[in-house]
Amino acid sequence: LNWEQLAGALAPFMGGADPAPMIEIARDLRPAANASDVFFEIASDRMFGQGSRHVAALKVAQGRAPAFFYELTWQSPGFGGKYRCGHSLDLPLMFDNVAASTHLVGDGDDAQALADVMSQAWLNFARHGDPNGPGVPAWSTFEPQTRPTMVFDNVSGEVGDPTGPLARAIHATPAFAY
Repeated sequence: LNWEQLAGALAPFMGGADPAPMIEIARDLRPAANASDVFFEIASDRMFGQGSRHVAALKVAQGRAPAFFYELTWQSPGFGGKYRCGHSLDLPLMFDNVAASTHLVGDGDDAQALADVMSQAWLNFARHGDPNGPGVPAWSTFEPQTRPTMVFDNVSGEVGDPTGPLARAIHATPAFAY
């Protein structure tokens, strides 16, 4: 994919919105990214991120229980690194099942170290309704205005609205329709 093809490749994901402003924002945020990187950043956020942020905001609005938001950015060496951080890569990590999932996560120590953190957060949440606890970086409840997000990677930690301007631009477009 090259820069001239990018807008056309994104068109099916845009619900009629012009992808040009999002492309510009993504290029400003990640100057070293190539056209394919920008495509996957925008298309992934349109398909998954936008809806996830919307659901989290609805959960917060209910006022019944806190919501916690995360993003996995870890780049898997599985399949020779081809898929980077693909959809559902979080599953063997959050369920601490990396030994049976080396085709997805590779066979290095990084996957197990990340699984240790992620699975502990999920256990904490299942037991107490809060992912915080020993072995897990401090994780704030989700707020739609500031979008605190736990970013899981080789070094995990909370970031305030990690995709910021790009997420706001995407949020302003019609919701993605499957």
